[in-house]
Amino acid sequence: MTRSMREGGIAGANEGPGVRGLDVACGVGDRSISSAAAVGTSGSVLGLDITPAMVDGAAAYAREHDIGNAAFRAIPRED
Repeated sequence: MTRSMREGGIAGANEGPGVRGLDVACGVGDRSISSAAAVGTSGSVLGLDITPAMVDGAAAYAREHDIGNAAFRAIPRED
């Protein structure tokens, strides 16, 4: 997915308060983090990626900035 496709939101979802979002191929979590702000504390965002180092970086950023409604997970990659 290109950056221009991602700028509109997570899969074009409504990112209002209370929404739960899924960001597949989240990379370093930039879109997940901004979506977490949009959904507020009553919502949540889960970012998934196949690159553990990117997921670890996104999770560390969320922890360091006290973003409790964004979680990140590495997903298995089939070769």
